[in-house]
Amino acid sequence: QLTNVSVPAGSVDSTKIQDGAVITAKLASGAVVTEKISSGAVTTAKILPGAVTTTAILNGSVTTEKINHDAVITAAILNGAVVTAKLASGAVVTEKISSGAVTTAKILPGAVTTTAILNGSVTTEKINNDAVATAAILNGAVVTAKVGAGAITSGKIEQYAAYTLLGARTLGAGATTVTVAFPAREGLLIRIYIPGFTVTNRIPQIQFNGDTGANYAIARLTAATATAAANLAFFAANQANTSHFRAIFEVGGNYATAQKGGTYRAVANIGSATAPTNVAGTWTWNNTTAQINSVTLFLSGTGNFNAGTSVSVYGADVP
Repeated sequence: QLTNVSVPAGSVDSTKIQDGAVITAKLASGAVVTEKISSGAVTTAKILPGAVTTTAILNGSVTTEKINHDAVITAAILNGAVVTAKLASGAVVTEKISSGAVTTAKILPGAVTTTAILNGSVTTEKINNDAVATAAILNGAVVTAKVGAGAITSGKIEQYAAYTLLGARTLGAGATTVTVAFPAREGLLIRIYIPGFTVTNRIPQIQFNGDTGANYAIARLTAATATAAANLAFFAANQANTSHFRAIFEVGGNYATAQKGGTYRAVANIGSATAPTNVAGTWTWNNTTAQINSVTLFLSGTGNFNAGTSVSVYGADVP
């Protein structure tokens, strides 16, 4: 019988060992070194669970397909590693945003639209001074209780409160005429101011709708008989060009199919040492095809009205 002593060292080569004869017990601890393992011989079943440690994994070898679904837990993500590019569009839903996390700097200018504002959340202190412009006030919203005591001063009350301003023009420089077009109303008030003109001995006068025909007549208290004319002259006599004039023409019944007429008042020499000239009377415009919708102020001869000359038209539909 052969014993360990009988077999000289190195005499048992590969040919002397029967295939399969080297069982686990025959292998000394640490005998299977790297070069003894055949390429591809270490299958999944050969790897002990938990045996592949960090140092055993080659840098960069864990590719996308090697990571199982939901395998990356919170603790595995490095703080600050999820940058903007890593977030899918729409990924940050409401429950992902911490309470109080959206500060002023995080809100894009103009991003808070009407639907984003909770009803009733815009309280008094949220509204900046002078932030509520005219367009923001609902028509009819300013009721009596909203008007402060003494808030309506004389300057806030229109002289003709029942009338609406329809059109106006003020000369920035001298001109021979001043024309104002406006939407027709049944009742009209035409206010005229003239701070003088460039040529003396002229009479201010007006025409309607561009009508230059002899379709006008005026009767003054100083000369009650009216005669046909191509205009409505404020005064019977020429006026000095240094005079300041004011006139108001009232139109009662501005109906397309009826002759138009009304009363007027005119004053000259306003603001001068000379006693003012005051004229009043009645007038007509023989037109039965159109409502008055424009007025033209001009002089009885050559010359310009001075800058500051103005014509304002107010109107209301007569009940």
